[in-house]
Amino acid sequence: MSLLIWGSAAGNWPPNTIAEEYRLVQPTNVETLLISGSIDFSTPAQFAQQELLPSLRKGQHVVIAEQGHVGDFWQFQPEARQRMLTSFYDTGAADASLYKYLPMDFKPAMRFPTLAKVLVAVSLLLIVGLVWALWSGLRRISKPKTSPAK
Repeated sequence: MSLLIWGSAAGNWPPNTIAEEYRLVQPTNVETLLISGSIDFSTPAQFAQQELLPSLRKGQHVVIAEQGHVGDFWQFQPEARQRMLTSFYDTGAADASLYKYLPMDFKPAMRFPTLAKVLVAVSLLLIVGLVWALWSGLRRISKPKTSPAK
């Protein structure tokens, strides 16, 4: 697929990347808080633990049970999130004690059958609306114009 899309870009494939030394994690003394969800499929907690945390001399890693990526962190348990972030900013230690165990819910807000029904209904309404607009437009055009009475 890459060759299909980028193959015609003569001289631009493969892309020029930055030097290897700049792509590696650099050790730092900056206080850093890493927050992961235990069910984060895009950036698993073990990656942060094994690949990033060893380079963060003043780094802390908090893994929140049964949460996914960014959306879960910002949507669920706002008081616990606020406590953890403000305690880290105030003292340098993240207090995750307010987090309560919430089992992961894999039920989507809108499932595909419901989504399909909504899309069909919207499509039908659009078609009906277009047919009505065409019909009324043609009716207006076909009506003979009456001249005003003298």
